[in-house]
Amino acid sequence: MIRTNRQLFDEVKLGHNWAWKLLVARYEKLVMSVAMRCGLSIADAEDCAQLSWMALYKNLDSIRNPDRLGGWLARTTRRNAMRMVKRLVVRGEYIEGDGAADSKLLLSDHEAERLEQQVHFEYAINQLDDRCKKIIRELFYSPKGDSYREISNRLGISENSVGPIRNRCLEKLRRILKECGFL
Repeated sequence: MIRTNRQLFDEVKLGHNWAWKLLVARYEKLVMSVAMRCGLSIADAEDCAQLSWMALYKNLDSIRNPDRLGGWLARTTRRNAMRMVKRLVVRGEYIEGDGAADSKLLLSDHEAERLEQQVHFEYAINQLDDRCKKIIRELFYSPKGDSYREISNRLGISENSVGPIRNRCLEKLRRILKECGFL
């Protein structure tokens, strides 16, 4: 069963550890991406992620809209990362080229929102059956921009089936995104 953020959030508030694990799994890529995009090394980004997860746990009762949890986590992680970067610079532990702060790497609110949407889409795609996962990835994630003929050959389906299968898979994807509260 696919659970919405609100459902998972309610289960977390009831103390269900499995729900916390699912929530973390849903957003761990977003949190790490935001931390690293702010210029932290992998080790510092992991520390930043822990701070963000602790902040979420401490603020469970004050979060009013769990459907916007990804945005809350992105903003919280960004603030934590920027504080960490400042401390590293002040302590002289900033090593240029080590992923440390660089104004070109700072994550804007728009980029954080885009990362959140990407996490939602990846989560939804992973809920699809294998056939739909393959066709969605071939059509929308392939850098080549292959024709239906090339895609049909790789997937072992008729060229005339690619469009109708694509439409059914996109409808399933839309349904999953809606069920999860991402649309």
